[in-house]
Amino acid sequence: MTDMGIMVYGYCQKDAEAMTAALASALGRDIQAISGSGREEDTVMDILDSGAADGFQEKDPGVLMLMGFDDEDISKALEAFPKDVRRPIFCTPTEKNVGWKLKDLIADLLKEREFFKNMLKAAGPRGPSQAPPPAGPAGDGDIGNVRPSSRRKGPP
Repeated sequence: MTDMGIMVYGYCQKDAEAMTAALASALGRDIQAISGSGREEDTVMDILDSGAADGFQEKDPGVLMLMGFDDEDISKALEAFPKDVRRPIFCTPTEKNVGWKLKDLIADLLKEREFFKNMLKAAGPRGPSQAPPPAGPAGDGDIGNVRPSSRRKGPP
């Protein structure tokens, strides 16, 4: 079993395999892929614990959860992401978001993406402000973005 993995949502099997291969090559390690497609009502933890790598479906948005990646691995993964596959919303599991339903995590990631898009647009050439991101479903500001200190180690 590997200690690194990805949970893929919104991609066909061919694209999921391309992502897995590109990340494994860039990191020099095996990467386990888990599909979240069709499991929107399940908690993130249930999906990760299942280890299921079937049922890939093309949907919008695409989400790629990185598990067991340290900061250097995340940088390499972002750089190595296949150019011929649409770019996902990247995230990592946190203590809070693993208890959310996948549909709630996706909604929160979309809200976060819109917040930062608007912040950058409003900032213009001066750059973004230091305003905090919107609160997630738990109302605590944990919105599923990459947080090194609370990463879950690897897939089950």
